[in-house]
Amino acid sequence: MTRSMFILQTVLILMMTAVAPPAIAQNLVVNPNFDTDTMGWDGPGLHDTNDVDFSPTSGSSTYVNTSAGTAGFSFALQCITLDAADVGYDASGWTYVESGQLATGYAKVSLLWYTDPMCASFLSAHSFPQSSVLDSWERSAGQLFKPHMAQSVKVSAINQKIGPGDFQVFFDAMTFEPNHDMIFGASFESGSTAKWTAVVQGPS
Repeated sequence: MTRSMFILQTVLILMMTAVAPPAIAQNLVVNPNFDTDTMGWDGPGLHDTNDVDFSPTSGSSTYVNTSAGTAGFSFALQCITLDAADVGYDASGWTYVESGQLATGYAKVSLLWYTDPMCASFLSAHSFPQSSVLDSWERSAGQLFKPHMAQSVKVSAINQKIGPGDFQVFFDAMTFEPNHDMIFGASFESGSTAKWTAVVQGPS
């Protein structure tokens, strides 16, 4: 095989791969919008009518941090068992912090990874930075690969209070979806080659 024929064959393989239909994303979170309650979520978070879309038929999860001094608490948590074939994910969530509170602080979305399917053996954590804008629903989102060995993830909303006084935050519209279009780097960060189709052929 000549070098030009090898290059042409490689280009054709890449073109055939590129036209594959994209997979439809599926939100793995149960009750992500807290429409009528906090079913499916663990923690002290309570249902509230404050809604990211201002819908009168939906709501959010809220938590008032009354601890003394500076303290952060996860108030809405949900364990999701991961599919071994999915290694890339999109995650997002909306938070709301009202002004005029006794304490200052912020809300954030956090992903806690585990090496077992039931969120028992902690592996690592990843948090999404939050805006400091008050009196407004703010979205945090990101794309990431699951850590090597992770078999489950706990989606978590965190109320981080700074200083004395009560501090309330709201959490709504959480998504955690497989991203089938993410491309692995050369170092295969996820530890998986499940999404790769290899054609190894050199010039003859």
